[in-house]
Amino acid sequence: GKCKNGGAQIHAMSWCFRCPGFMGLTKSNTMCQECLPDHMQMSSFGVQEKCSSSPCPLEARELGDNTCSLCSNGYYFNSTFFRNESDASSWAEARCVKCSVGAYSRQNDALALNACFKCIPGEYQPNTNSDKCLNCELGTFQPEFGKDSCKACPPGGFCASTNSFNGGFDSCRPGTYNNKTGQNNSNSCI
Repeated sequence: GKCKNGGAQIHAMSWCFRCPGFMGLTKSNTMCQECLPDHMQMSSFGVQEKCSSSPCPLEARELGDNTCSLCSNGYYFNSTFFRNESDASSWAEARCVKCSVGAYSRQNDALALNACFKCIPGEYQPNTNSDKCLNCELGTFQPEFGKDSCKACPPGGFCASTNSFNGGFDSCRPGTYNNKTGQNNSNSCI
């Protein structure tokens, strides 16, 4: 190219301009071309406007975006595949993947790497791409991880709290009982 100090021209008479950070010069050094998804221009000293061969660490950049960033809340970062410059099908795969039901991610709390975090017992999440789990309502419980709903409290106990180790179910005291589902306090045990 005719740009002595780096950059590219739109046509033979144009000014020289630098490629933006998400683009690099073509092999002929005459045009700017967008880097692979998740890749940016190299920032190493003395290397002028070439796309890095390494992706942004733990961040994603879709085609057309001008910077790499963490996946949004409700998504996890998928590190299990590689982009290949000569295989366009590898460009399309999503680096940030939606959380399924029963799971969540909040990137400022912890990076969700290759999976979202499962809801704990006593919590649930019926929607995809969520940033938190919901507490089971009074009268319901959930003893398992990663669920999208809570169950009606069974007879023989009550469900007044979501933070107990058994997901919110408390048995009636010895010598007392209730035979109804969905009870939410100890007064139901007689």
